[in-house]
Amino acid sequence: LEIMNLATDPHFQKQGYARKLVSFIEDKYRKQGIGTEAMQLWEADMKKQNYKMVLISTQVDEDAQHFYRKLGYIDCGALLLGGTPLDQPMEMFMRKVL
Repeated sequence: LEIMNLATDPHFQKQGYARKLVSFIEDKYRKQGIGTEAMQLWEADMKKQNYKMVLISTQVDEDAQHFYRKLGYIDCGALLLGGTPLDQPMEMFMRKVL
């Protein structure tokens, strides 16, 4: 229920739903379908607002990419910042048609 309340909280949505979702769910709550349900709620909300597709990103060294793939997201690009003041692992973009 707490995740449902977060899903409808305007401040939570404004701050980047997926990123906040991943940081909110602690390890002991993972693998129970909570994240999947929350993503489905977000996707349904985006579809209700007439969005045809959603785009998310995650760093390639994070496990989130596997979670998103299970939900039907596919790779669609990347951002490389190596050799810059913002050096970090590659940021990969994933999309899903709603």
